Amino acid sequence: MKHITSTLFNSFFEDCADTAVQLHIHAFENMNEYTDAVNIEGTAMEAEYLESLGYHNDFVPTNPPLGSKYSSYGFKVIGSFLVVIEILTTVI
Repeated sequence: MKHITSTLFNSFFEDCADTAVQLHIHAFENMNEYTDAVNIEGTAMEAEYLESLGYHNDFVPTNPPLGSKYSSYGFKVIGSFLVVIEILTTVI
């Protein structure tokens, strides 16, 4: 799988100043990569699949310090692209 680009962090909602989203776009290089992603999308294996690509959800402690930032990941298959969605949350 080939990494194409990443967007800048953007906050889509004015009332969610503690959250930003970044997209990481990858191109499938063969049908096996595409089939694997389609079969895993929306299942409990999503986090494990993303970890194999280097995207690891941050552990969030019970009482995180103010100002700490934590990332979580998900993905969507769109055409022949894998779009990894990174959500960065700041504790306020």
